[in-house]
Amino acid sequence: MDPEFIRDLFAPFGPVVVRRMFGGAGLFREGLMFGLVFDGALFLRVDADSIPDFESVNARLEPLTGWRIVGVPGLIPDAVFYDHLAHRRFPVTVWIRSRAELDYLVEPDLFHDFFGHVPLLSDPVFADYMQAYGQRGVEAGSKIDLLARLYWYTVEFGLIRDAAGLGYGVDAGSPWLRVTACAGRPGCASALADVQADAAAFAARWPERIVHVSGCARHCGRPVGPLVDVTATSEGYQVAGI
Repeated sequence: MDPEFIRDLFAPFGPVVVRRMFGGAGLFREGLMFGLVFDGALFLRVDADSIPDFESVNARLEPLTGWRIVGVPGLIPDAVFYDHLAHRRFPVTVWIRSRAELDYLVEPDLFHDFFGHVPLLSDPVFADYMQAYGQRGVEAGSKIDLLARLYWYTVEFGLIRDAAGLGYGVDAGSPWLRVTACAGRPGCASALADVQADAAAFAARWPERIVHVSGCARHCGRPVGPLVDVTATSEGYQVAGI
């Protein structure tokens, strides 16, 4: 963001101050921050001087949906995490990223947990869903890693409304449950075909088998074990293992 452009844009309001904050920049006028109102919710940037107070947040969140936030030092074991969810407690990491990590961080910090997850817990439907997910996690036992994986690709990355329409396997008969493929064209310069576009058709030809489709002879991503091995060549696809 160009600070000079922003100052010119907001000139009708009078002099504004642009401050670097988590996720970008904040705009201030006489000590007050400009906020964004969207769908009835107020959004504000935060910095090191406006880190949330957990008890103050709980005093507002708990009357809404019965949820509370609790501080944790970092990533916690799956069993502990789901036990918190089952009791309507959301673990929030208490450390915060450095200036060099403002745009991306490989593990959750206070900013990620609090401003990414906690606002959703004010919605009654989502709040009930999260508790139910935690209860299933407590019951999962040795299968808890499967729930953890599903949580990562739904809650962490965004819930999918129409999974089947996006090509995800959602029932036992889906060919996507039995097929793997490398990146293929156009993402891989070595690939000789768009293998991901062709993968489901190959899986349907051998419905009881695991099928891997490779874009070249390197066979990237091929799983270990018996399978139908489909490889793209300059002459078309070659099939082995049938």
